[in-house]
Amino acid sequence: MTPPLTDVDHVGIVVADLEQASRFLEAVLGLAPAFRADSAQFRTAFFDCGATRIEALEPVDDATRAQRLGDAGMRIDHVAFAVADLDAAVAALAGQGVEVTPEAVSDGRRTCWTVPATSGGLIYQLIESR
Repeated sequence: MTPPLTDVDHVGIVVADLEQASRFLEAVLGLAPAFRADSAQFRTAFFDCGATRIEALEPVDDATRAQRLGDAGMRIDHVAFAVADLDAAVAALAGQGVEVTPEAVSDGRRTCWTVPATSGGLIYQLIESR
């Protein structure tokens, strides 16, 4: 069974400098700022791009920066898919051998991320639709 994906919610790009990346996304690419949200690990800014958002994430500590960014100035960190039913999507992925992180809440929605070693080396976020 395949997970019931409904849309691409956003693409997360980990960046070395959030302000510089934000200026580029807004001034050069013309994306409209949507909102900012910070966590214990990241400073983030979201930008609207049609029905999909671009999320720029700047790691706040050196360990997270080294793990998620390495020597790069920026790189794609994850692709977030909207799902109508998070539990059904997680069950479908588990049936394919894909492991996910414990459930969390992001922007008021239930979410989890795949463990890269079980999802082809990339992090995929599943985020329940509103």
